[in-house]
Amino acid sequence: MSVNNINSFILNKKLLYTFGGLLSGIYLFKIIYKNYCISKTFDRLDNIFPRTLKWEQDLSIYSVALPIFRTHNYYKKKKCVLFISGYRDTPYVWNNILKYFADNKIDFFAPRTFGKGRSFFQDSDPKDWIITYLEAIYVLQELYEEIDIIGFSTGCVIALYLTQFQYKCKVKNLILCAPFLNRYPYFSHWLVFDSPFAFILNPLFNWISPFRYKVSSKYIYPRDTNHQITAKYDFYELAGHFSVETKLMKFKNFRPDKIISDNVVILYPNDDKIIGNIQEQQHILENIWGMPIPIITIPSYSNTNLPQKCAHVMFKEDPIIISNIFENIFQFIN
Repeated sequence: MSVNNINSFILNKKLLYTFGGLLSGIYLFKIIYKNYCISKTFDRLDNIFPRTLKWEQDLSIYSVALPIFRTHNYYKKKKCVLFISGYRDTPYVWNNILKYFADNKIDFFAPRTFGKGRSFFQDSDPKDWIITYLEAIYVLQELYEEIDIIGFSTGCVIALYLTQFQYKCKVKNLILCAPFLNRYPYFSHWLVFDSPFAFILNPLFNWISPFRYKVSSKYIYPRDTNHQITAKYDFYELAGHFSVETKLMKFKNFRPDKIISDNVVILYPNDDKIIGNIQEQQHILENIWGMPIPIITIPSYSNTNLPQKCAHVMFKEDPIIISNIFENIFQFIN
C-alpha cells in the first residue's frame, strides 16, 4: 500500500470517528435534554398538583386536567346510558341499536374512543381509552342522578376499571356485552402474545410488520358478524398497530379491586369466536362483585325460524337479533 493510500485511509478513519462521535454526542444530548424537560415540567406539576387518587397514578393524568362542566339547571335528570365501544370501534358500532333507545326516549352518550376513527393509524394506549370515558362520566355526573354503562368487548374492561370509583352520580347497571376478559384459544395468538416464546416473537413480528391485518376464515368479510350486508359496509379499521394490539392483550388481564354498581349483567353472543370461556369470566366477576351475575345468551328467543347465531360484533348482527339485544337490556334500564 502506497504512502498516499495510507494517508487517505487514516484521514477517512478520522473522519468516520469524528462523524460517529458527533452522532453519539447529538444522541446523548437528546436523551439528557429530554430527561431535563420531563423532570423540570412534571416535578413542578407533581409538587403543586400532587396525584393522590388511584386513577391519577394509574392513568398518568392530573385530576385538574379533566373537563370542567357546570349547568345552571337546578335539578339533574334521572338517568343516561353511557356506551363504551370495543377495540378498533367507533360510536358507529352502536348505530343499529341506538334507534331503540331514541324511540324509547332514553338519553344516551356514545363517545369516540381516543385513537379510533381517524383517517390514519393513530397510536394509543389503554390509558387513553379509559380517559375518554372518565371524561364522559365527569360531564354526565353533573347532568344525571345515575348512569347505566353498556360496555362491548374491550369496552367491558374499560367499564370495569371505571366502576372501581365513586362519582357524583350512581352507576345503576353495568351491562357487559361479549366481555373480553379472556381470549378464544387461537394458537397463533397464544404463540405471539402469551407463550414462553412471546418475548422473542412479539418484538420480532412488530419489527417485521408494525401493522396487523384482520384475517378471518369463518366470515366472508373480516368482521366478526354473521350479517354479511352489515359487515360489507361497516365502519371498521381492517388493520392496526401491532404494538397497540400487544397492549390490548395485556389490558384484557386487568381485574378491578371492586365493582361499584347496583347491578351487573353479562350478554353473551352464542357464536362468539373472539372471547374466551364465558363461565370463567362470570366466575372472575362474581368473585370481585361478591354476588351472582346472570348470563343472558343472545339470541335469547326460542323461535327457530328466526336468526339463530350471534357472533362477537353482536350490535352488527341481523336486525331481529339487534331487537332481541335491546329487549334484554331494556328490562334492566327501564
